[in-house]
Amino acid sequence: MTNRRSLLLGIGFAAPAVLGGQAAAGPGCGAGSTLARTAAAAGSAVSIPDTDFFDMRAASSGADYRIKTAWPSTSPADGAAHPLIVLLDGDDYFEMFVEMARMLAYAGEAPQAVIAGVGYPTQDRNAIVKARLRDFTWARDEPHEKLVAAIAGGPEGVEPGGGASFLDFIETELKPEVARRHGADASNASLFVHSLGGLFALNVLFARPACFRRYAISSPPILWAGNRIVETEKAYAEKHKDLRARVMLAIGGEETSLGHVLNLPEEFKAIEADFVEAMGAPDPLAQLSDFHRTLAARAYPGLDLDYRVFEGESHTSVAPAAFLRALRGLFAAPGR
Repeated sequence: MTNRRSLLLGIGFAAPAVLGGQAAAGPGCGAGSTLARTAAAAGSAVSIPDTDFFDMRAASSGADYRIKTAWPSTSPADGAAHPLIVLLDGDDYFEMFVEMARMLAYAGEAPQAVIAGVGYPTQDRNAIVKARLRDFTWARDEPHEKLVAAIAGGPEGVEPGGGASFLDFIETELKPEVARRHGADASNASLFVHSLGGLFALNVLFARPACFRRYAISSPPILWAGNRIVETEKAYAEKHKDLRARVMLAIGGEETSLGHVLNLPEEFKAIEADFVEAMGAPDPLAQLSDFHRTLAARAYPGLDLDYRVFEGESHTSVAPAAFLRALRGLFAAPGR
């Protein structure tokens, strides 16, 4: 059977319209407003308190999104609004991330925050792969487009390069809606991402850095579109003397080959091998390390930059490790 999760994670890859009121329950969603995971044997559910979901349609693009939200049960002592964390790939990471964030907040190692996980209102993994390709990229990449078409049901819907439009949705529709519902401080927002979402975050960092105060970027594919993000960073440096943001770049120590990152199911191994050869068999860990060195050398006075290689972690397993570290580090006092 095809490992659809590998496909999803491996492809390093006006008032908002709320669709029809209460969203229809998808996988992992229970009745009412509480996210739930169904217990297979007993037929009961394990639920996460103070969570809900709703669907939105982007005004500019017409794209549909499922937004999962979590909020603290208490208000800040100083009367201020809670910070907002925007988490991409909410279909896969939301429940895990919420519990990690709450555990750290309880221990006083991270702030209480409103969390918005951005995903898609579908159970079709092929559709999700193509939606991520559309939303997380800022440029065309023909080899990657052909790969996605080959492994995700054909070329229909393979339309990369919609990153700028997706950012507009987050800024002008998602943030205000979550702030309205849960009192989050949209001006104090952080972006947490993994894999292809990391490419989106890097482009945001150099295009509109003020959109987020903090960026947790795990395993971004530097190779996309002929290493275009390297040129984007260079172009930013030529025009700016500062970059005001707190950024953590992270990657697993095992991410030394593109084949490891893709990790496609057996029926796609021949396609994977041809793609890796066509891309020149790059080393993602080495590419991100080089990118970090270049960015650090800019010595921007307003940039708080951290780089973490998590030894023994794979492209899949590094995400929770990176998120945990970022929750502690990005919100800590500078220098800690």
